[in-house]
Amino acid sequence: MARMLTLSAVLLVLTVFPAEGTGLNVTGNWEASVLGSTVKAQVRQEGHLIEGVAHVYTLFGAKDTYHFAGNINHGKIFASHNSGHTFSGSVTPDGRMVGTLKTRGGKRVGVNAFRK
Repeated sequence: MARMLTLSAVLLVLTVFPAEGTGLNVTGNWEASVLGSTVKAQVRQEGHLIEGVAHVYTLFGAKDTYHFAGNINHGKIFASHNSGHTFSGSVTPDGRMVGTLKTRGGKRVGVNAFRK
């Protein structure tokens, strides 16, 4: 369950990026704290497509790695991991990535990420 939530947080962090044409470039390093775990993501954006890798560091020192891919359409971000976890969200005017991570089991977790 904790691993599923961690993966969900990673997906959320990685999918809250606006598309090309919005004046924002989401390529780079992002970080969020989700349910006590720290999520650090490296994101690459090419046009409307995004991809990247997220590392989730648990309170107990474990590290999980997740690769994700997605797209940006009219400022809305969608990303997923092959396990079935998804993220949908957007970028706030102050540059935060916010959205909802949905696990394959249907649990929803809020995500609030910052550029590092």
